[in-house]
Amino acid sequence: MGDASYSLYLVHPLAITLPRRLFGTYLNPAGAPILYFMLLLTVALIAACAVHVLLERPLTRFLQNAIASMYSPKAFKSPAGSTAP
Repeated sequence: MGDASYSLYLVHPLAITLPRRLFGTYLNPAGAPILYFMLLLTVALIAACAVHVLLERPLTRFLQNAIASMYSPKAFKSPAGSTAP
């Protein structure tokens, strides 16, 4: 869960407002505050883990590979026919 903490920071506003809009008529936050809190916490954690696994990790891997390929020795080859010092 520690790796997904930034994702939790990013998605928690949506994860908190979405259940109220979806389940607001079925679950009164004032009537069952602990149940409502557990629902919000569960939705926020699931959303954060999903964003981390499906978006953040692949994007980070892609960017790391792109940056590494830009600065690899192959990227600094001398033009054809010239001699490198």
